[in-house]
Amino acid sequence: MNIDNLKLYKIKRLDKYKKYTRFFNCIYESYFDLLETLPKNVKLEYEEDLICSINETENLDKEADYLNKFKSYNFLFDNLNAGKINTLTYKAFLEVEQNETIKSILRTFKPVSSYAKKISYNRVANVSGRLVVDSGPNILTLPKRCRSILESRFKRGKILSVDFNALEPRLCLKLNNKDTEDDIYKLINDMLEYDDIDRSVIKRAIISVLYGAHYSSLKNISTEKAKEVFNCIKELFGINKILEISKNIDSIGIRRNYFGRPIWNLEEDKDHILINNYIQSSAVDIALTYFTDLIKEVDTKLSVPLYILHDAIIFDVSDDYYHDFVNIIKKGYNNSTLGKFPLKIEIFNHIDRGE
Repeated sequence: MNIDNLKLYKIKRLDKYKKYTRFFNCIYESYFDLLETLPKNVKLEYEEDLICSINETENLDKEADYLNKFKSYNFLFDNLNAGKINTLTYKAFLEVEQNETIKSILRTFKPVSSYAKKISYNRVANVSGRLVVDSGPNILTLPKRCRSILESRFKRGKILSVDFNALEPRLCLKLNNKDTEDDIYKLINDMLEYDDIDRSVIKRAIISVLYGAHYSSLKNISTEKAKEVFNCIKELFGINKILEISKNIDSIGIRRNYFGRPIWNLEEDKDHILINNYIQSSAVDIALTYFTDLIKEVDTKLSVPLYILHDAIIFDVSDDYYHDFVNIIKKGYNNSTLGKFPLKIEIFNHIDRGE
């Protein structure tokens, strides 16, 4: 029994047994490992509690049938690999970096025989299901300018990111039975009365709408224009409809994302947080579903999966396989109920002078 299944549904019946595993500096990862650490006089009680926990979890999941999807991601996480580190570049960054927080992030990439540790993610720490690094390299907070510490394990290879193109905004459109193959920011710009609004302003406005910021947060734009941009985005994305969806509680008292994952925010009353939890959580499942399918399709000996970075997955790709890899990504991701999502490929470890 994977303990994450219980955590997903906030089943805490087994928490009282954690004290028996503290010596091993871990929480029980499986039934058998924990059982071997328990005193004989509590084993029977534990087995009874385990059965009750499994039954409770299955009952809570019966209507949504999400656990099968959740379990399917195990293949993805099990097949992530350690990234190769350019030792000289790594040491140089550590030497010159003045920010102690960034230095501590860099230390999580400390190479042993040229490789960082394999990453491990926590899938249940965030209310939306967005990943948190449990152990290993903290790729989620590594500044872009430090990504050049990564290098290919191949004599000729590239570190590539495969990223969804505007995943959350595009999901908002699809939930309102709208879609576009065009650039979403251009689509919004074409709808506006004004034609002098910069793409970066529209991008910030979308984030502001989804995260609950006021139109006054937009800089270098008049109040009148800011209001129009906000109203256009809210109408296009059907924010009121998404709010109603995000407030929905099922017959057993759980809020869920589009795919049935529990969202534990029943006490939340702020509209923008409810919307953000729903959209972000649903987007997480879209990304993880595609990434799981993708590593089954590509040749993982020549395109080695390394990290997941929110809506992107990072590969170490041999130049001999590069064109085949790109052609697979160009097909995009076609979700059975939501339709097609476009993807983009970029060099991940380029030196960003702008950060």
